[in-house]
Amino acid sequence: MLPPIDVVALFPEERAALLQVLEELSPEEWQLPTVCEGWSVKDIALHLLGDDVGLLSRGRDGFSSPNFAEGLDISQWNGLLAAINRQNEAWVYATRRMSPELLRQFLRLTGDDTTAYFRGIDPFVLGGPVDWAGPQPAPAWLHIARVHRALGPPAAHPRRGRSPGPDRAPLLPPSARCVRTCPAARAPGDVGGRRNPRPPRDRG
Repeated sequence: MLPPIDVVALFPEERAALLQVLEELSPEEWQLPTVCEGWSVKDIALHLLGDDVGLLSRGRDGFSSPNFAEGLDISQWNGLLAAINRQNEAWVYATRRMSPELLRQFLRLTGDDTTAYFRGIDPFVLGGPVDWAGPQPAPAWLHIARVHRALGPPAAHPRRGRSPGPDRAPLLPPSARCVRTCPAARAPGDVGGRRNPRPPRDRG
């Protein structure tokens, strides 16, 4: 097994590149649809903010949402799936009132705090698993790729070429393997590529 590679130094660059792209968007581009059905470019950015909030609340502050499993059995796949989707849909729905400018400000703040959090933990300590994604790392840049895909060719936004993507996603240290992805998740034991009827976007 290859040793973990410390990529925390790349986090500020990735966030700065994302913020640059978002700063250049027109009002119409913020509302473009993405491959996450029902979610716009702005919704994906709101979801990224929710990911940061969830990570910092759980990992740094030791706080768990008291309502995450309400009325559901999350020890079962369908219950976990429903809880994840409910939480993510509720977050995006509630934060759609946020202006793009305020969203960028919050992403800048949580980006800095997330980098500081990862710099302060032991990179060789295993982090918590992503319940629905299995034991392997799930690339966080996948959310950002969805923003780029919705916006079309990079020529429309020249600075997008600097945003770290799949070609700059080395192996993460074990403690960082709680990064997330959105569709499509598989049920435990499903190796045939079958998609669940409504895959979770993640447990943020």
